[in-house]
Amino acid sequence: MLNSSLKKEAVEKLERAIDHYEKSSKTLQNNAVKLHNTRTFGVDVIGKVEEYINLLANTPKEFKKALK
Repeated sequence: MLNSSLKKEAVEKLERAIDHYEKSSKTLQNNAVKLHNTRTFGVDVIGKVEEYINLLANTPKEFKKALK
C-alpha cells in the first residue's frame, strides 16, 4: 500500500518530465530551423551586396561569407 502511492507519484513525475522534454525538443528543433533559414538568407544578401558593390567599383571585391 505504501509503495503504490510512491509508484503513482513517480509515474506522474516521469510523465510530466517526458512532456516537458518533448515540448523542449520541438522548440529547439523549430529554433534550429529558423536559425538555419536566417543564416542562409544572410549568405544570399551578402552575395547580392557583393554583386552590387562590384557593379559600382572599378575593381572586383570579395567578402568573407563564413558563418560560425
